[in-house]
Amino acid sequence: MGSLIKQTIGELQRVCLAKELLDMELGDRRQLDNLEDQHSNLLGVWKAIAEIWVKVDEIDRTPFSVYMHKTVKDLIDAKQNEMREFPNRMRTVAIYETYENQLKNYKKVNDTLSDMRADSMKRKHWNEVLSKLKLTAVKFNELTLGHLWCADILSSKKAIDDVLT
Repeated sequence: MGSLIKQTIGELQRVCLAKELLDMELGDRRQLDNLEDQHSNLLGVWKAIAEIWVKVDEIDRTPFSVYMHKTVKDLIDAKQNEMREFPNRMRTVAIYETYENQLKNYKKVNDTLSDMRADSMKRKHWNEVLSKLKLTAVKFNELTLGHLWCADILSSKKAIDDVLT
């Protein structure tokens, strides 16, 4: 992509030079000047987020049976702090906000998951919760944090709280 941008900028410069030689209206010669910087910033954000998300994906595959609230909370906090350390130019890219919001949601879900780990949760309660989350195809012993994070627990929180109480 970077070479394509450089090629396009070179072609624009040649067209502008040709227009100048033919005494034609030039247009804006610098209309693509920021394109390389924007592309570079976008690649930088994606690379930095990908490095952070590797660890989040590892946690995503954690079986719920070995889930530990504090461990997940600490990881999410650490990854949020890493993202906050990004330079301002990287934090203005829309994808940064998307992933930052994803981590915030995971943190909220993590608190609910902590409540769901209560000893009072019996198999019948889990069956009811999994049914409300539309996770009936997943066996309890195969349940991962990823399943629960993707199940939109936040919108089903009231129904889950009803089962928990």
